[in-house]
Amino acid sequence: RPLFPPKPEYNYGHYPLVFDSENYLLEVVKNLKENNIAGRRYFYPSLNELPYLQQQPCPVSEDISRRVLCLPLYPGLEEKEIDLIIESVIKIIVQC
Repeated sequence: RPLFPPKPEYNYGHYPLVFDSENYLLEVVKNLKENNIAGRRYFYPSLNELPYLQQQPCPVSEDISRRVLCLPLYPGLEEKEIDLIIESVIKIIVQC
């Protein structure tokens, strides 16, 4: 889970997960899609890898960008939908 500063400002727009590897992330994305859940790779690719920018290595950004997935998060999300999202993620984590 993300750590929060003492007085955070929330936007409630995303719930990011950082996986141990891109393979785990891709398996979770596949399982979410099979359950009609739209997770997204929010920070992918790393900005330094965009084709119209001068390429410079940013190893930390490149690594994290391949492992971050944002789960759906919005006020109308129902508890049964939250449970399905959680189950879809946990299923893959347990298998890997």
